[in-house]
Amino acid sequence: MLLDHVFRNIDEAIDYILVEEIEEFRKDWRRHVYPLQTSDFRQLIDIDSFDNSYSGYFNNAPLDKFIMTRLSNGRYALKPNLKKSKFLYRGQNGYYDPCTPSLFRNPDQSYYIEECMLGQELYLLILSHPLVQFLDLGIQYKGKTYRFAVNPTGLMQHYYNKTKQIDLTRDINIAAFFAVTDYNWEADTYSPVLDENREGVLYYYNLDIECDFKADKTGIPIPRLTTVGLQVFPRSERQQGFIYDVHRGENFNNHPRLTAVKFRHNAHISQRIIESYEHGKYLFPDDILMKHWRRENKDRKLLSEISLEYNHRENPNKSKDQLRSMMEEKGYQFKKYKPHFNEEEMKDYYLSIKDGFWEEFCSKIYIPEDKDGSFMETLLNAPNNPDYMWAFRPDIPHKVDCAKGYLLRKDRQFFS
Repeated sequence: MLLDHVFRNIDEAIDYILVEEIEEFRKDWRRHVYPLQTSDFRQLIDIDSFDNSYSGYFNNAPLDKFIMTRLSNGRYALKPNLKKSKFLYRGQNGYYDPCTPSLFRNPDQSYYIEECMLGQELYLLILSHPLVQFLDLGIQYKGKTYRFAVNPTGLMQHYYNKTKQIDLTRDINIAAFFAVTDYNWEADTYSPVLDENREGVLYYYNLDIECDFKADKTGIPIPRLTTVGLQVFPRSERQQGFIYDVHRGENFNNHPRLTAVKFRHNAHISQRIIESYEHGKYLFPDDILMKHWRRENKDRKLLSEISLEYNHRENPNKSKDQLRSMMEEKGYQFKKYKPHFNEEEMKDYYLSIKDGFWEEFCSKIYIPEDKDGSFMETLLNAPNNPDYMWAFRPDIPHKVDCAKGYLLRKDRQFFS
């Protein structure tokens, strides 16, 4: 729904939306009564339980924590805390109708081999990182393995790749940053919108705890709305990220629980907001993934033979030679290597572990049921546990059993 009124500036639009959120939260009785859940043994699941699938909404954690939330596939997302949130937000510097994800913005395009193969290369690169592998394989605690959800598609959104997902955030101020800035693809920089004749838009998405983060009712086996949240790479954490899967030909503006609020751009306010986020540097910090991807793949148009193999597995109606030719026509070259971070990049990673990266990462997590802190202690001690040292130390052979992972098991042929 598009609101008829155009606010004088984004500050007024934010004030309006926050009042609406308070009222919608008050009216939704399901947000005030913890849903009854039962375990396989038909025992009621406590609000502070590892098995509480609603822990993102009902928890005893500070608002700035990422909540360890059980997914239907048995893994655990590290979800931005939604216990006081009724809305998720999105900001755009203009209102576009239809509103479509980056992959589908060219209406004349029907084949997406370039975007898909770039995404597959980035996916394999992400999965090559030892800490990503550690989280995917999981950690043992009291005889059970706890695996953490890595969301490669969500990460791709933050690292130059086009996908079929729309970004959302828990923080309206982060949405405001994107609503009052222009992005320069070539320079990879943000600048404030200074033209006060232009109109921007803030979206708010009304959360429904019975539908969101669950499989689509049409039978699609994956949720339309998923958590990116706290990941090994920092951009999604900084942006309090979620993504919504949008089908080709679908207009996100038509979602029944989405409202678009227009506002007039104001140069002074745009400047204030962009400076509050360090001209985007806070939301898009330099990190190992950004540096590698921009240098090795985005700018050089280089891909691995393994990515070609991966794409052929997903795209068997064309031969590998046909797929190679199509990409070479677009200026790409293929080389024989495994997507991986180089020696210097991994050296920086291991130095970050020594400088407290893992401790800082864990400090952002709230673990339901961990009243005595023993689960957190197990996490914090992982670098000293012989079973997991390979993920934290350069002097330990880096060899994992992909069959024990979740994503790694699915794609283990590319990591052997």
